[in-house]
Amino acid sequence: MCRFNPSIIAEGCSQNSDTEFKRFLEMAVGSSFELETQLILCNEIGYIKNENLENLITDLHCLQKQVNSVISEKSNSKKLTAKSQQPIT
Repeated sequence: MCRFNPSIIAEGCSQNSDTEFKRFLEMAVGSSFELETQLILCNEIGYIKNENLENLITDLHCLQKQVNSVISEKSNSKKLTAKSQQPIT
């Protein structure tokens, strides 16, 4: 079942750690891929016109990039908190 992404992210914000929050962000990205598949199927059976599908998927890809950017930030900030306080490469 595809959950509403802002709801997943809001739930993740209530978690006790960045690791847990990151996990919820990853679920939101997964949910957005489910939504993308559902939009394509709706287009194939004629519920959504090609032009509308393209606009929706463009917007969805923009949101996916934004959430992935936050995931990357959370991953990088965790590396900076290692014993040496230097980024792990």
